[in-house]
Amino acid sequence: MKEKNDGKMMLIDTSICTGCRGCQVACKQWHLLPEEPGEYLQFGYYENPKYLSGITFTKVMFREVANLGVLKYMEWVFFKDQCRHCVNPPCQGVCPVDGAIVIEPSGAVVFTDACEPSICKNLPCIPECPYFIPRFNAEVNKVRKCDFCFDRFYYTDLGPEEQIPICAKTCPPGAIVFGDTDNILDLADDRLVELQAQYSKANIYPGSKNQTHVIWLLLYEPKAYGVAEREIG
Repeated sequence: MKEKNDGKMMLIDTSICTGCRGCQVACKQWHLLPEEPGEYLQFGYYENPKYLSGITFTKVMFREVANLGVLKYMEWVFFKDQCRHCVNPPCQGVCPVDGAIVIEPSGAVVFTDACEPSICKNLPCIPECPYFIPRFNAEVNKVRKCDFCFDRFYYTDLGPEEQIPICAKTCPPGAIVFGDTDNILDLADDRLVELQAQYSKANIYPGSKNQTHVIWLLLYEPKAYGVAEREIG
């Protein structure tokens, strides 16, 4: 079991995110994923699609909150939901298929083509995830999720500035930052001090920064963003 968070890390600063969903589009394009039928008119959501799926690896959740900000008015908060890329992924711990879930040097937790639902049948990786991330893709008969765009790190024709997840490369306001773990953690800590001067409940999510390769800067408690999770046991 790893004792520290080696590899790379992604920081998503929700105070900068504008909810443009450029990350969603870029993710679809890079992974050659099809679109999903819109449901927002039926459910009254601005976000679309409604859930992560086997063909949607990331989505921006929209939540309207009241009386939380400095000016005490209604406001939108946005949360880019995706795999947290756990340092010790529970999904890998319960997977019965050798090589189906691997950890790349970057820290990316990748579901490979060795994933074989006919062997494990009840897909234990899905309920075991504390963040409710993996989804079954019926078309390819595999479990799929965000893979940190790990393959971009191996394209020799891409410069260092391009060898990052496509969402970080695409994000217009620069809310998604990717880099070496120590640098990202320092950036998150410095930014948190700035935010807490105005937002007393600002925090780094998940709470233990050494458990995942993706962290978020939140202005309010995670529940205000619609984030559901179980504690990693």
